[in-house]
Amino acid sequence: MSSKNKSENNQEPRFARTRFRQASELLASILPITEPADTLMDRYFKAHREMGSQDRGFAAETVYGCLRRLRELRALSAGTGPFVGLRFEAETLVATYLITVLGWSGRALEDTDFKDRSTALIKAVRSFDKSSLSFADRLNLPDWLAEPIRQQLGDDEAEKLARALNEPAPVDLRVSTRRISRDDVQKRLTEQSFDCSPMPLSPWGLRRAQRGPLFNTKEFKDGLFEMQDEASQLVGWLVSPRPRQTVIDFCAGAGGKTLHLAELMNNKGNLVACDVAAYRLDKMKPRLIRAQLDNVRLLPLSSENDDALKGYYGEADAVLVDAPCSGSGTLRRNPDMKWRVMDIASLHDQQLSILTGAAHLVKPGGRLVYATCSLLAQENQAVVEAFLATHPDFVRVGIDGSDHQDEGILAAFDALDPILAANLRERGELVLLPHKHHTDGFFGQRLQRRL
Repeated sequence: MSSKNKSENNQEPRFARTRFRQASELLASILPITEPADTLMDRYFKAHREMGSQDRGFAAETVYGCLRRLRELRALSAGTGPFVGLRFEAETLVATYLITVLGWSGRALEDTDFKDRSTALIKAVRSFDKSSLSFADRLNLPDWLAEPIRQQLGDDEAEKLARALNEPAPVDLRVSTRRISRDDVQKRLTEQSFDCSPMPLSPWGLRRAQRGPLFNTKEFKDGLFEMQDEASQLVGWLVSPRPRQTVIDFCAGAGGKTLHLAELMNNKGNLVACDVAAYRLDKMKPRLIRAQLDNVRLLPLSSENDDALKGYYGEADAVLVDAPCSGSGTLRRNPDMKWRVMDIASLHDQQLSILTGAAHLVKPGGRLVYATCSLLAQENQAVVEAFLATHPDFVRVGIDGSDHQDEGILAAFDALDPILAANLRERGELVLLPHKHHTDGFFGQRLQRRL
């Protein structure tokens, strides 16, 4: 085998020194975990415009890989001596990742700034007994998530979930089927070498295994698709908004679900997007223009009890509460969130308060959907139970499948997870897990206000 092919198989880049330095610098800026990793990456790449697309791709994937496996990498490299400063730690973590995950050789590391430490690191990695690691270290789970997940799922299932969280997420698209068919978008993107396939559950979704410059395509610029995980698309389906209804997205953020709700309403009716952060709502404006949607009103709030909401009390046909949460279901996409400090008890209280505030908006017979991108029962089922205990005028409501679209999605669930399909039909509960459903982790509960 030629040296060139061997290098390609081991994913050892031609410019090892430069790429090692860039990945280490980037990881060092992120390790304090004070800002989102994607924000810091964008800042770094803007400050280093000389980096080509392959350089940026290598740095991003290497850093995300280190963040996904941070506890394991720290344990493996601990035998090389104490970390002295963020840059030193970042270089050690990057080198450990390149050796253990990407299969780099010691020779490749000798071409980097890490060359004086490479021999000690390789020796430490090869002699390390992984069976000595704790459950959380071995599976790269934070303490705030590891034990609750074990209690919820048991060790075997929790391990499968943790391993799924350590893998990169696919690229999921939601097609604006109001304007174009999913098949047509798939054909157009495939012709541009962006191969994608229909999602198994969402009738609006396409999935790609690899990243690519999809934002540069005419189809994206024309608003024919948005980036949205399949689980998030199914939360919009759980709301089941209809044209000419009054629908409120109570925690809209930058509008991923808002846009989907507007599409499901066929751009008709009154859709109100609320959030306590006006800057997030501002990010929705160009997305609405691109998607050619004009039935959305943006409503910044001071809190879930803002006086601006009183005019909507008892008026909404449907309200979505996509509550702030730990984000534990999105760790494939946001691995830095593992290492943030989380107060789950405080999140539970906040979520219950928001759901209680949103309930005032629902008219008799109307729907209230509570959703999070969390894996934890304390943020999900426990919030719903606490809410129902003090709101006897609300009940869980299943999906009867009378709508043609409901039938298709429920049939897909029947094939993939019959227990989940039964829970949707009987009680309107949606629980999606990365290792079982190949989506982000999401929870959704459909409630109805009694007539």
